Amino acid sequence: MTRRGGRYKEFRSEIESRVNWSSSDFSEYQDEQLRRLFSECLESVPYYQNCQSYRVLGSRSESPSEILLQLPILEKSVIRGREEQFVSARVPRKNRLRISTTGTTGTPLTVWTSETDRQRNFAFFDSFLGGVGVNLQGRRVVIGGRLLVPEDASSPPYWVRDVWKNTLLMSAYHISEATISSYAQKLRMYRPDYIEAYPSALSLIAAMANKKNLPLPTVPHIVTSSETLSSSQRSAIESAFNAQVFDQYGTAEMSVFVAECPHRRYHARSDFGVLEVDGAQQVGDFVCTSFVNQTMPLLRYRIGDAGKIGVAECVCGQPGPIVEAILGRVDDVIIAADGRRIGRMSPVLKGFPIIESQFRQDEVGKVRLLVVPAPGYSTATTSEILAAINRRLGSNTEVDLQLVERIERGAGGKVKSVVSTIL
Repeated sequence: MTRRGGRYKEFRSEIESRVNWSSSDFSEYQDEQLRRLFSECLESVPYYQNCQSYRVLGSRSESPSEILLQLPILEKSVIRGREEQFVSARVPRKNRLRISTTGTTGTPLTVWTSETDRQRNFAFFDSFLGGVGVNLQGRRVVIGGRLLVPEDASSPPYWVRDVWKNTLLMSAYHISEATISSYAQKLRMYRPDYIEAYPSALSLIAAMANKKNLPLPTVPHIVTSSETLSSSQRSAIESAFNAQVFDQYGTAEMSVFVAECPHRRYHARSDFGVLEVDGAQQVGDFVCTSFVNQTMPLLRYRIGDAGKIGVAECVCGQPGPIVEAILGRVDDVIIAADGRRIGRMSPVLKGFPIIESQFRQDEVGKVRLLVVPAPGYSTATTSEILAAINRRLGSNTEVDLQLVERIERGAGGKVKSVVSTIL
């Protein structure tokens, strides 16, 4: 698949022609796209055709936006194992591409798409990059989940150069105290114009380089995605690379597109799809209806992440929902001894001399905390961390803190803040 081939230029032009649209323009566009989507689902997608709950799609008495809210929320458990029932018959089999989510819950989902859909998705991403000042023709470093070299590689290179795309692909799996000198040296030699990376991978490079007093290059732009970016990770990355970080949030299903504007506020693209929040006070699970993946259309799909939608406007002038917070995976919780479900544990560790950490839970009321220590860590630090966690989880929850050299990467090279086998 050529990222910028096929209909990419057409899609990019269309996206950027909407830059000065008003909120009412986007509302009309959403209704237009929902009509198309409803027609597609009723005429070509087996699951919607055979499910009585979707007969309302044929209604003509209400607006598409109103009809959408009458539909049931689509859960992953309904899709998993019957993914092909959600594929549009209008997309020829020869044009279908099969990909998988990274399966952070241990159960990946198969996603069907096409080259055209992915070119449409990349056009949104590149439009975002250009909007924050990234030189798309510049030297790029990508640090993600591809297994570029053997897992047991003990010497560089831990990267692969893609000359045609002017890109250096670096492994997220091999970053450690033993390899950080090689990573830092390669980054200095390559002198990237911008970096695209998992926050966990790039903040780990920043922390380990700082620990060993290794210089890192100044990078004009850094873009993070695929994981929830914490404030501590943002600070570490920006300090290490003397750069401004812009964060982008999306999914393998191409269900939603949220990205920071130059004023550092998250915007959900209204022309990418409809973003809802299933919860009170506009805080809760993200529920998405995408216009982009037309091979496997998902209506009101609960994607497994949570967040908060704001009502204020941004000085950048972009219409569409402002996302005040992306709270991360809804399953990133710890169950305390008293049965409470506690999420967002990473802020508890803010300010401690830690390179990275991970909570693991296999039994209610018992937690293991893996910590990669930074300079300045001491026995007293352990006591302070345990006291902070007890204030959050309660003193009846057992916490076993273990110091480790590194935390193993999970599916797709990502690091989850919480790994639980009991959810």
